[in-house]
Amino acid sequence: MLKPGPDFVISDSSRPRPLAIRVAFEDVSVLTGEALDDGSALASLSEAQGEKLMSSVLYLRSIEMDDSTRPFLRAVSPRALIIGESVPLPADKDMREALKNISVFDTSTDGEITLESDGSGRSVETYAGEKKLNLQ
Repeated sequence: MLKPGPDFVISDSSRPRPLAIRVAFEDVSVLTGEALDDGSALASLSEAQGEKLMSSVLYLRSIEMDDSTRPFLRAVSPRALIIGESVPLPADKDMREALKNISVFDTSTDGEITLESDGSGRSVETYAGEKKLNLQ
């Protein structure tokens, strides 16, 4: 469990405090969490946790593609980003650069996304197999 630094203040007390969960198996890790759609939470989490956020796969139900997202993506350095709500990819040059080496899977357009392992290899793919990323 990873959380933002002690100085982080929740702007809306009706929402849960942001938490990230990182699960690792051999050389593949998945980072996900609760209430990680807030830019200030992402910035605080990046600052407080740094390299501990590094993960092969990042799953976020939703994400705002803004200035606070770039440092978070750099800290996580995912090979695959799985999002649960269709998010228009920004025209911003810096954000396009941050996403350049990340395969984006969108459950609202790609459908169910699975993490697969055959005992020797691991991959992220759409349920029907139209899109696949080997994580080796």
